[in-house]
Amino acid sequence: MKLLDKKGFILVETLIVTVFVATLFLLVYQNIVPYIGEYETLTTYDDVDSVYASNLYKQLLVRAMDTDYVDTHLLTNTYLDITDCTNSNIYQNVSYCQKLKQMIGVSENDTILLTAYDISKFREEVKTNEFFDSGKLSNFRSYVNTISNKDSFYDETNPNQFLIGKYRLFLTRTVVNADKSTSLRYVNLGIYDGKYKRYTMGEKVEFNPGNGIQTFYVLKNSSSYEETVTLILSNNIGTETIFNDTPGKPDSVLTILKSNTDQWTNVTPLTSRNTYVSKNGYTISYEGYRSRLLEPSDLYTILGQMVEENFFDTTNLFSLPLEEENLSYLFDNLTDNTGYWMANMVTENNEMAWTIQKNLLAPAFINNTKPDIFVDPNTTVKNASIGVRPVIVVEKSKLSR
Repeated sequence: MKLLDKKGFILVETLIVTVFVATLFLLVYQNIVPYIGEYETLTTYDDVDSVYASNLYKQLLVRAMDTDYVDTHLLTNTYLDITDCTNSNIYQNVSYCQKLKQMIGVSENDTILLTAYDISKFREEVKTNEFFDSGKLSNFRSYVNTISNKDSFYDETNPNQFLIGKYRLFLTRTVVNADKSTSLRYVNLGIYDGKYKRYTMGEKVEFNPGNGIQTFYVLKNSSSYEETVTLILSNNIGTETIFNDTPGKPDSVLTILKSNTDQWTNVTPLTSRNTYVSKNGYTISYEGYRSRLLEPSDLYTILGQMVEENFFDTTNLFSLPLEEENLSYLFDNLTDNTGYWMANMVTENNEMAWTIQKNLLAPAFINNTKPDIFVDPNTTVKNASIGVRPVIVVEKSKLSR
């Protein structure tokens, strides 16, 4: 009798354990397996490779696209399809666009979209537009549900927030797996602008330095993250020679520069940090000045690979033809045999200094077949008409286009 009772207890115990294990497996199946499936789905969203790929594409857009065109389109639409590389409002180079798409795994059947940075309106269209629930975008709605309207780090109410959300880039990629099958990847990336306007080298602007509106040219590219921009006046403010100056230093030119711009307002005053050190052995301190002279470093930036590092060190008469049309702003309002001084001088011969000139008439260049626009060191005795042209730094808010 006791043995029988013991067998019955073991049977009951076995049943209890079996029911417990079965219930546990059921809970695992109901709760964990769907999450595994969801995880597998999420691995197709914003994976590292896709984020990297979209960033490369973002750089292409930032450099090339016409933002006015995009802004106008997004006034009445929630998105802009930019998949087609032949859209000249978005891409300047069709071949480069196509090669980049191929490199990052964007096939001809994939989709690239631009929306406003805040995607709340776009999200509503995705819910109702069948385009986002068919073909290559068959699970795009699910993807959009996983992302927020704005990036978590972005706070537009923060006065120190230098990034301004401009657009959102959505991109699909067709990825070839190890077994030669293909998978679709979704990714999105914010495109940001700075607080300030962009200005490009050579762009004409108007500015009032305190004595009336004058025309200036942008000397260097200035991004939207920069509050100020460097300008050069479109005309000379006077003429001066440097023949009787301290050897190797343009004293008389600096006097003209300072006296003519000393009363200018709305410009950023120069400090002791604004010091030009010539490789030829002298120093110009612009502390207390409102403007400065054009320097070799400016032309290195402007000319890029056209000049070597030691180009301005020569003591010989030398010239550089500036044939590119986008450099014409350097010669605005110059006539035959006139120009303006640069900061660079040659100490070995205090009669020689670098200038920007147009239509140079020096004998060495009379038979030159190239356009007669030069950066040239000139014997100052023969160039009393050489002028002074100030370079200034201005807050962008004080300019008008």
